[in-house]
Amino acid sequence: MNEYLNSSYKKIKENITMIAIVPTVLGGIWQLWMLGSISSYMIRFFSISQLISDGLFVLFFLVFPISIILQTIKNRKKVDTLPTETPNQLVGVLIKVVVIIFIALIITLLIIGWIISDIQDIIQLKELNSLWKFLFLLSFLTGLAYVCFGEFIHRKLTFGLYVSIVLILNMTITFICFSKVSKDFSGIENIQVLLHDIEKKDCYSKAPEILYFNDKYIFIALEKKNKQSILIKKFDALFEE
Repeated sequence: MNEYLNSSYKKIKENITMIAIVPTVLGGIWQLWMLGSISSYMIRFFSISQLISDGLFVLFFLVFPISIILQTIKNRKKVDTLPTETPNQLVGVLIKVVVIIFIALIITLLIIGWIISDIQDIIQLKELNSLWKFLFLLSFLTGLAYVCFGEFIHRKLTFGLYVSIVLILNMTITFICFSKVSKDFSGIENIQVLLHDIEKKDCYSKAPEILYFNDKYIFIALEKKNKQSILIKKFDALFEE
């Protein structure tokens, strides 16, 4: 146990820089994505102090896509290093495979039932819980695709290329879905009060909508007489009495 802890500590110590860089880079990509989607001019409102918190939040929702890829790589390495089985051992392995398939089938049916029960919310991505289910489904389909088309993947693609493609697709879909879910602020009273105060100051053809905010600024979409504009307010406006 001590050897395992020492080994883990050494690995963390050796890769501490990378561990710190990953959430920072993800946070930067996330901010650029959100600010750039509003307008390229908004990138000047980039907040360095928000990088790590944004990055950790995004990383939290990438756990499923990344974990399924890492597990697939791990399983493939095990398969590549397996010794030749004797006939008796093959029978034992076959029984284990049948049992595993049976259990996997039951789990799959339960997962499908769990997902179908909230399929409308998942499609519309109304809340973070729906995003969790969507990412779970995405990861499950990723693993299922490899199980079903593994031979084709090895014949037409390198395994590394497959992993790269799937990881990039998963991350892209995650960012798109998360950007949609993250705009739901209906449960935050301060934000509702701020939007109400803005709305009653003028006659807008559409209710003001928060597009994004960091620890310094809030970006609010306004629409008046079919003309759209962006109102930028300081974050402290949320706490004004």
